[in-house]
Amino acid sequence: MRRTFIILCAGWLVVAGLSLGVGADSYALASPAAVDTPDRTVTVGGNTYQVTNAVRVAGGTPFTIRPTAPDNATFDLYLYNSDQAVTGIKTDLTDGSDPSFATDDRPPGSYVVALFYQGRFEAILPVVVMGYRVSATHDGPVRAGEALTVTAEIREEPAAPNVSAVEAVVTNASTDRVVTRVPMDRQAADTYETSVTVDAAGAHKVYVNVRGEQRVRGQRELLGFSDAVSLTVTPGATQTATPSATPTPTSTPTPTTPSTTAAPTTADPITPRAATATQTSAQGGVHLWAA
Repeated sequence: MRRTFIILCAGWLVVAGLSLGVGADSYALASPAAVDTPDRTVTVGGNTYQVTNAVRVAGGTPFTIRPTAPDNATFDLYLYNSDQAVTGIKTDLTDGSDPSFATDDRPPGSYVVALFYQGRFEAILPVVVMGYRVSATHDGPVRAGEALTVTAEIREEPAAPNVSAVEAVVTNASTDRVVTRVPMDRQAADTYETSVTVDAAGAHKVYVNVRGEQRVRGQRELLGFSDAVSLTVTPGATQTATPSATPTPTSTPTPTTPSTTAAPTTADPITPRAATATQTSAQGGVHLWAA
Protein backbone atom coordinates (compact mmCIF):
# COMPACT_ATOMS: atom_id res chain seq x y z
CA MET A 1 0.00 0.00 0.00
CA ARG A 2 1.30 3.44 -0.87
CA ARG A 3 1.59 5.64 2.20
CA THR A 4 1.11 9.36 2.60
CA PHE A 5 2.49 11.72 5.19
CA ILE A 6 1.77 15.43 5.27
CA ILE A 7 4.51 17.68 6.57
CA LEU A 8 4.18 21.43 6.98
CA CYS A 9 7.59 22.91 7.46
CA ALA A 10 9.81 25.77 6.47
CA GLY A 11 12.51 23.40 5.38
CA TRP A 12 15.61 24.27 3.47
CA LEU A 13 14.96 21.42 1.11
CA VAL A 14 11.24 21.62 0.31
CA VAL A 15 10.80 17.88 -0.10
CA ALA A 16 14.31 17.67 1.18
CA GLY A 17 13.33 20.12 3.85
CA LEU A 18 13.73 17.23 6.26
CA SER A 19 17.17 16.12 7.14
CA LEU A 20 18.33 13.07 9.06
CA GLY A 21 15.41 12.14 11.27
CA VAL A 22 14.98 9.98 14.31
CA GLY A 23 11.37 9.47 15.34
CA ALA A 24 12.31 7.34 18.35
CA ASP A 25 15.54 6.25 20.01
CA SER A 26 15.34 2.90 18.26
CA TYR A 27 14.86 4.15 14.66
CA ALA A 28 17.18 6.17 12.47
CA LEU A 29 18.19 6.72 8.85
CA ALA A 30 21.75 7.41 7.79
CA SER A 31 23.74 7.22 4.57
CA PRO A 32 27.40 7.28 3.52
CA ALA A 33 26.33 9.99 1.05
CA ALA A 34 24.81 12.25 3.73
CA VAL A 35 26.43 15.62 4.40
CA ASP A 36 26.02 18.25 7.11
CA THR A 37 23.12 20.72 6.91
CA PRO A 38 21.74 23.33 9.32
CA ASP A 39 20.03 21.64 12.26
CA ARG A 40 16.43 21.94 13.29
CA THR A 41 13.65 19.95 14.92
CA VAL A 42 10.63 18.80 12.93
CA THR A 43 7.47 17.25 14.39
CA VAL A 44 5.68 14.64 12.30
CA GLY A 45 2.49 13.02 13.55
CA GLY A 46 3.41 13.86 17.13
CA ASN A 47 6.94 12.47 16.75
CA THR A 48 10.00 14.71 16.97
CA TYR A 49 12.79 14.43 14.39
CA GLN A 50 16.19 16.09 14.82
CA VAL A 51 17.31 17.12 11.34
CA THR A 52 21.04 17.37 10.72
CA ASN A 53 22.00 15.76 7.40
CA ALA A 54 20.88 15.26 3.80
CA VAL A 55 21.96 12.85 1.09
CA ARG A 56 23.63 14.59 -1.85
CA VAL A 57 24.25 12.43 -4.92
CA ALA A 58 25.04 12.84 -8.61
CA GLY A 59 22.53 11.57 -11.14
CA GLY A 60 23.27 8.01 -12.20
CA THR A 61 24.93 7.23 -8.88
CA PRO A 62 23.07 4.91 -6.50
CA PHE A 63 22.92 5.83 -2.82
CA THR A 64 22.76 3.51 0.16
CA ILE A 65 20.53 3.94 3.18
CA ARG A 66 21.60 2.52 6.54
CA PRO A 67 18.53 2.18 8.75
CA THR A 68 18.58 1.45 12.45
CA ALA A 69 15.62 -0.37 13.98
CA PRO A 70 14.80 -2.57 16.99
CA ASP A 71 15.54 -6.27 16.80
CA ASN A 72 12.85 -8.29 15.01
CA ALA A 73 11.26 -5.16 13.50
CA THR A 74 10.41 -5.50 9.81
CA PHE A 75 9.83 -2.20 8.02
CA ASP A 76 9.65 -0.55 4.59
CA LEU A 77 11.45 2.42 3.03
CA TYR A 78 9.63 4.77 0.67
CA LEU A 79 11.37 7.22 -1.67
CA TYR A 80 9.21 10.23 -2.59
CA ASN A 81 9.84 12.94 -5.17
CA SER A 82 8.80 16.59 -5.17
CA ASP A 83 5.63 15.72 -7.12
CA GLN A 84 4.47 13.84 -4.01
CA ALA A 85 4.80 10.46 -5.73
CA VAL A 86 6.44 7.27 -4.51
CA THR A 87 9.35 6.57 -6.86
CA GLY A 88 10.95 3.67 -4.99
CA ILE A 89 10.07 1.11 -2.32
CA LYS A 90 12.22 -1.31 -0.33
CA THR A 91 10.13 -3.77 1.67
CA ASP A 92 10.60 -6.30 4.47
CA LEU A 93 13.81 -4.74 5.76
CA THR A 94 15.42 -5.31 9.15
CA ASP A 95 18.09 -3.65 11.26
CA GLY A 96 21.43 -3.95 9.49
CA SER A 97 19.94 -3.84 6.00
CA ASP A 98 21.80 -1.66 3.47
CA PRO A 99 19.29 -1.02 0.69
CA SER A 100 20.25 1.16 -2.26
CA PHE A 101 18.19 3.36 -4.55
CA ALA A 102 19.24 3.97 -8.15
CA THR A 103 19.13 7.48 -9.61
CA ASP A 104 19.52 6.69 -13.33
CA ASP A 105 15.86 7.39 -14.07
CA ARG A 106 15.36 10.08 -11.44
CA PRO A 107 15.78 13.68 -12.61
CA PRO A 108 17.75 16.21 -10.56
CA GLY A 109 15.79 17.60 -7.65
CA SER A 110 14.59 16.99 -4.11
CA TYR A 111 13.46 13.66 -2.68
CA VAL A 112 12.92 12.16 0.76
CA VAL A 113 13.32 8.65 2.18
CA ALA A 114 10.85 7.63 4.89
CA LEU A 115 10.98 4.58 7.17
CA PHE A 116 7.49 3.15 7.62
CA TYR A 117 6.68 0.69 10.41
CA GLN A 118 3.27 -0.53 11.55
CA GLY A 119 1.25 2.42 10.31
CA ARG A 120 3.62 5.28 11.06
CA PHE A 121 6.76 6.95 9.79
CA GLU A 122 9.56 6.48 12.27
CA ALA A 123 12.45 8.26 10.52
CA ILE A 124 13.05 10.48 7.50
CA LEU A 125 16.08 11.53 5.45
CA PRO A 126 16.12 14.04 2.56
CA VAL A 127 17.90 13.36 -0.71
CA VAL A 128 19.08 15.80 -3.39
CA VAL A 129 19.92 14.39 -6.81
CA MET A 130 22.25 17.16 -7.91
CA GLY A 131 21.44 19.37 -10.85
CA TYR A 132 24.46 21.47 -9.93
CA ARG A 133 27.68 20.94 -8.04
CA VAL A 134 28.26 23.89 -5.73
CA SER A 135 31.37 25.23 -4.02
CA ALA A 136 31.46 28.22 -1.68
CA THR A 137 34.21 30.58 -0.51
CA HIS A 138 34.31 33.84 1.43
CA ASP A 139 36.81 36.55 2.35
CA GLY A 140 36.53 36.08 6.13
CA PRO A 141 37.34 36.30 8.95
CA VAL A 142 35.34 39.46 9.43
CA ARG A 143 34.29 41.74 12.27
CA ALA A 144 30.72 41.68 13.51
CA GLY A 145 28.61 44.14 11.57
CA GLU A 146 31.07 44.37 8.67
CA ALA A 147 30.37 43.10 5.16
CA LEU A 148 31.54 39.64 4.14
CA THR A 149 31.80 38.66 0.47
CA VAL A 150 30.56 35.15 -0.34
CA THR A 151 31.37 33.65 -3.74
CA ALA A 152 29.91 30.51 -5.28
CA GLU A 153 30.98 28.42 -8.26
CA ILE A 154 28.30 26.18 -9.70
CA ARG A 155 28.80 23.42 -12.28
CA GLU A 156 25.89 22.05 -14.24
CA GLU A 157 25.15 18.33 -14.19
CA PRO A 158 23.48 16.46 -17.11
CA ALA A 159 19.76 17.18 -17.52
CA ALA A 160 19.94 20.00 -14.97
CA PRO A 161 16.81 22.19 -14.74
CA ASN A 162 17.17 25.94 -15.01
CA VAL A 163 18.43 27.88 -12.01
CA SER A 164 15.91 30.25 -10.47
CA ALA A 165 17.96 31.45 -7.49
CA VAL A 166 21.28 31.04 -5.70
CA GLU A 167 21.47 31.98 -2.03
CA ALA A 168 24.08 32.24 0.72
CA VAL A 169 23.12 30.98 4.17
CA VAL A 170 25.00 31.64 7.40
CA THR A 171 24.40 29.52 10.50
CA ASN A 172 25.69 29.66 14.06
CA ALA A 173 28.27 26.88 14.33
CA SER A 174 27.26 25.99 17.89
CA THR A 175 23.49 25.78 17.39
CA ASP A 176 23.37 25.32 13.59
CA ARG A 177 20.46 27.76 13.54
CA VAL A 178 20.23 30.03 10.51
CA VAL A 179 21.48 33.56 11.22
CA THR A 180 20.90 35.07 7.79
CA ARG A 181 20.11 34.14 4.21
CA VAL A 182 20.91 36.40 1.27
CA PRO A 183 20.28 36.06 -2.49
CA MET A 184 23.38 35.95 -4.69
CA ASP A 185 23.97 37.83 -7.95
CA ARG A 186 25.40 36.24 -11.08
CA GLN A 187 28.84 37.60 -11.92
CA ALA A 188 29.83 35.23 -14.75
CA ALA A 189 28.52 32.07 -16.39
CA ASP A 190 29.13 29.88 -13.34
CA THR A 191 29.98 32.44 -10.65
CA TYR A 192 27.68 34.09 -8.11
CA GLU A 193 28.50 36.61 -5.39
CA THR A 194 26.85 38.49 -2.55
CA SER A 195 27.61 40.59 0.51
CA VAL A 196 26.57 39.26 3.91
CA THR A 197 26.62 40.98 7.31
CA VAL A 198 26.70 38.96 10.54
CA ASP A 199 25.99 40.93 13.71
CA ALA A 200 27.02 38.32 16.29
CA ALA A 201 30.65 37.42 16.94
CA GLY A 202 31.65 33.76 17.11
CA ALA A 203 32.05 30.67 14.97
CA HIS A 204 29.69 30.33 12.01
CA LYS A 205 29.17 28.23 8.89
CA VAL A 206 28.44 29.39 5.34
CA TYR A 207 26.40 27.36 2.83
CA VAL A 208 25.30 28.11 -0.73
CA ASN A 209 22.09 26.68 -2.20
CA VAL A 210 20.97 26.45 -5.81
CA ARG A 211 17.21 26.35 -6.39
CA GLY A 212 15.18 25.48 -9.46
CA GLU A 213 11.99 26.83 -10.97
CA GLN A 214 9.64 24.12 -9.72
CA ARG A 215 7.65 25.13 -6.66
CA VAL A 216 6.12 23.05 -3.89
CA ARG A 217 3.66 25.20 -1.93
CA GLY A 218 5.58 28.37 -2.76
CA GLN A 219 9.09 27.10 -1.99
CA ARG A 220 11.50 26.47 -4.86
CA GLU A 221 13.02 23.02 -5.16
CA LEU A 222 16.64 22.53 -4.18
CA LEU A 223 18.97 21.43 -7.01
CA GLY A 224 22.28 21.52 -5.17
CA PHE A 225 24.09 22.86 -2.12
CA SER A 226 27.68 23.37 -1.03
CA ASP A 227 29.60 21.88 1.85
CA ALA A 228 29.68 24.05 4.95
CA VAL A 229 32.55 26.57 5.01
CA SER A 230 33.76 27.72 8.44
CA LEU A 231 33.58 31.43 9.23
CA THR A 232 35.03 33.32 12.18
CA VAL A 233 33.30 36.58 13.15
CA THR A 234 35.31 38.66 15.61
CA PRO A 235 33.82 41.30 17.95
CA GLY A 236 33.14 44.61 16.26
CA ALA A 237 35.13 47.73 17.09
CA THR A 238 33.71 49.84 19.93
CA GLN A 239 34.14 53.62 20.05
CA THR A 240 35.19 55.26 23.33
CA ALA A 241 34.97 59.05 23.61
CA THR A 242 38.07 60.89 24.84
CA PRO A 243 37.34 63.61 27.52
CA SER A 244 38.69 67.10 26.89
CA ALA A 245 41.47 68.50 29.11
CA THR A 246 39.12 70.93 30.90
CA PRO A 247 35.67 69.46 30.53
CA THR A 248 32.65 71.69 30.86
CA PRO A 249 28.97 70.71 31.06
CA THR A 250 28.66 71.36 27.33
CA SER A 251 31.94 69.76 26.31
CA THR A 252 31.71 66.55 28.28
CA PRO A 253 31.53 63.82 25.64
CA THR A 254 28.77 61.27 25.79
CA PRO A 255 30.08 57.70 25.73
CA THR A 256 28.99 55.76 22.70
CA THR A 257 26.70 52.86 23.51
CA PRO A 258 27.73 49.65 21.74
CA SER A 259 25.14 48.42 19.29
CA THR A 260 22.92 45.60 20.43
CA THR A 261 23.79 42.25 18.92
CA ALA A 262 20.96 41.03 16.74
CA ALA A 263 19.37 37.80 17.88
CA PRO A 264 19.82 34.94 15.41
CA THR A 265 16.76 34.35 13.32
CA THR A 266 15.28 30.93 12.77
CA ALA A 267 14.26 31.88 9.25
CA ASP A 268 14.87 29.17 6.89
CA PRO A 269 18.36 28.16 3.45
CA ILE A 270 19.28 26.05 1.87
CA THR A 271 16.97 26.87 5.73
CA PRO A 272 15.32 25.92 8.70
CA ARG A 273 12.64 27.50 10.82
CA ALA A 274 10.49 25.94 13.47
CA ALA A 275 8.28 23.27 11.93
CA THR A 276 5.14 21.32 12.67
CA ALA A 277 3.48 18.46 10.87
CA THR A 278 0.69 15.94 10.67
CA GLN A 279 0.56 12.42 9.34
CA THR A 280 -2.07 10.22 7.73
CA SER A 281 -2.23 6.67 6.42
CA ALA A 282 -4.37 7.57 3.39
CA GLN A 283 -3.19 6.36 0.00
CA GLY A 284 -1.43 8.78 -2.31
CA GLY A 285 1.83 10.61 -2.60
CA VAL A 286 3.92 12.46 -0.07
CA HIS A 287 2.97 16.08 0.62
CA LEU A 288 5.85 18.26 1.73
CA TRP A 289 5.91 22.01 1.62
CA ALA A 290 7.36 25.07 3.28
CA ALA A 291 5.18 27.11 5.60
